[in-house]
Amino acid sequence: MVRKLIKYDFIPLLRLLLPAYLVLFGVALINRLIQLFELVEDSSDSFSMIYEMLFSSSIVLYCLGIAVCTVMTLIVCAIRFYQALYSNEGYLNNTLPVTPSQHIFAKLLSSLIFCAFSIVTIFLSFVVLTFGELNIEIFKAIGYLLNRAIVADAANTFMFIIEITITIIFGYISMLLLLFTCVSIGQLANKRKILLSVGVFFGIYTIGQFAATALFIGLAISGYAVHEWIENNPAQFFHCFFVLLFTAEIIVSFTGYFLSKYLLTKKLNLA
Repeated sequence: MVRKLIKYDFIPLLRLLLPAYLVLFGVALINRLIQLFELVEDSSDSFSMIYEMLFSSSIVLYCLGIAVCTVMTLIVCAIRFYQALYSNEGYLNNTLPVTPSQHIFAKLLSSLIFCAFSIVTIFLSFVVLTFGELNIEIFKAIGYLLNRAIVADAANTFMFIIEITITIIFGYISMLLLLFTCVSIGQLANKRKILLSVGVFFGIYTIGQFAATALFIGLAISGYAVHEWIENNPAQFFHCFFVLLFTAEIIVSFTGYFLSKYLLTKKLNLA
């Protein structure tokens, strides 16, 4: 049944997100075409100015496209969660022989699939943007730096790769479950449910930012012994940082899951 729920969500998500992915590819391709007119030594000043303006503008648009692609994927997944469970579709979906946990898991898995699509899209668009000698040089540089890191300290390098990968995966999971929780809290209102959901999200986000800022300030004003340990053990410090970040993501994920499940089970409001 979960597979059917994922399939049911796949087409609406694809319909909404595919245009954004295609636009990002389009901007990357336009930038690459502009690079074909790269300046030569005898170019006129007017041509140089036009080229620089077009190139800079396309780079800015590409960076904005990456941000929009990433954020839009999360927002659309949250909207789909609302539509499927708390809008008119909810009258049908909540009568299916499916538990709230299965609903949440299906929405989470389908959302993660499209988050992976967005990452792949960004990577492929970057390949298009840097296609040619620049692309080869970039990947050579990455390979060279990775090889140097492995030769210098293979154990820590592989640990960092694993930690970064896990942090990214659970970062998406925790963010999606946080958005699902905000949507679930917002549906408690009889009017302006979306507005309440947005307000709850920004409230939680602000609290999280204050907590992170307080942690960094505390670290900055800590004693000499702490600073000396960080300076002498940078690898261990970053391992601790990733463990702390991963722990926070786990806490947010479990809290979001159980709260969403409770609200979907006990406080469902389709009015």
